[in-house]
Amino acid sequence: LGDGQVMTELYVDLFKDALAQLSEEEPRWLQVDPRQVANATLDNLFFYTPFVSFALYTLFGVAWMAYAEKLTLVVRIRYIYALLIPATLFMLIATLATAILPRSLAGLVSFISLFGSSLVVALTAYFGAYPEIESRGGKLMRSITLGFALIGVMMIATTIALIIGTYLAIDTAFEATTPI
Repeated sequence: LGDGQVMTELYVDLFKDALAQLSEEEPRWLQVDPRQVANATLDNLFFYTPFVSFALYTLFGVAWMAYAEKLTLVVRIRYIYALLIPATLFMLIATLATAILPRSLAGLVSFISLFGSSLVVALTAYFGAYPEIESRGGKLMRSITLGFALIGVMMIATTIALIIGTYLAIDTAFEATTPI
C-alpha cells in the first residue's frame, strides 16, 4: 500500500473528516497531516493484524466444539487454521484486486471478499472438516455456521488491530504538533 492506492485514499478522506471535527474543539488538530495519519494507521494495521488474528483464531479453536467426535485441543486448533488457508488466499486475491479497481467499487469488493471467504471456509469445512457426519444437512449447517463464525472472528481481529493502529498513529501525529 502506498499513496494513491484505493485503501490509502479512503483512509485519507476518513481522517480529513475526523480531524476537521476534532479541530473545532482543539485547533492543533489542523496541523496534523491526514495522509501521514492514514499511512501510519495502515502500517500499524498490517503490523498488528497477524498477532491479534493469531490470538483470536486460537481462542476460537479452543471454544469451537461442533465436531461429531471428541477432538483434542491441538487438533481443534489445527482444523481451524487448516480451514483458514483457502480463505486467506481468497482474501489476498480480493485485497490485491482493490489496487486495480476504481475506488467506487471498494465497498462492493469488500462485501464480495467477506461473503466469498465465508463461502470458501464453508465449502472447505463441508468437504474436509466433518467427514464423520453422515447427514448432509447437519454437515451443511455446521459448515455454514463455521464459515460465518470464522469471518466474524476475522472482522473482530481486524477491528481491534485497526483501533490499536489508529490510536498509535493519531497519538504520534498529535504529539508531533504539541509544542515542547
